[in-house]
Amino acid sequence: MDAIRAVRPAAAEALRVFRLLRKDAPNAVRLLRAIKQTGARLTIAETIDAKIAEIGPSGFKGSSGKQTRDAVFGVLAGTTAVINDYNPMAELSRIEAVLKAFTECGSEYDALEAICRMPDAERKWATSRLRQMDGDFRKFQARM
Repeated sequence: MDAIRAVRPAAAEALRVFRLLRKDAPNAVRLLRAIKQTGARLTIAETIDAKIAEIGPSGFKGSSGKQTRDAVFGVLAGTTAVINDYNPMAELSRIEAVLKAFTECGSEYDALEAICRMPDAERKWATSRLRQMDGDFRKFQARM
């Protein structure tokens, strides 16, 4: 629960920025979404001066009568922020809901002991939910 409390302010800020972008710069968000859907690779086509193209490498390619080359900058980071329904606060709330089932446990060891005392069906449910929550939290951290 401490980890969730520690990242909650960052999640609130990410949500605030996302809403501002969506409201104040919808065209930029739409363009970033399009880039994300094509693999999020940021590439710029650079026009080559005709004199340089005459002596340059054969890797230059023509584009409407001009010589160009692609400058690849790499994968665009932070594209999660332009997902239509991006809501890091909701992600945290789902993770927290799973952890609240173990609030009486003071430590991970206590939680493990409580799970071991559960009947088989409950134990299976608890371990499955905790594994899913762990994966969700890692995904949340990577997105932030």
